[in-house]
Amino acid sequence: MKYPKNQKPLTCEDMELFKHYKKLWEARIGEEFRTEVLDCYKSLDSLIDLALEKWRSRL
Repeated sequence: MKYPKNQKPLTCEDMELFKHYKKLWEARIGEEFRTEVLDCYKSLDSLIDLALEKWRSRL
């Protein structure tokens, strides 16, 4: 699979939509939804962005 070179980092909202889609997939198809999308969050920048976004939402 090829990823875009200048991809936008995932937001907390993107992750919530993905989790919802995953649940719908598993309910409809009846098997586990396997993906490598969550590997994006292994980078430090993405983790920092997620932490900042959660911190801002609490203010």
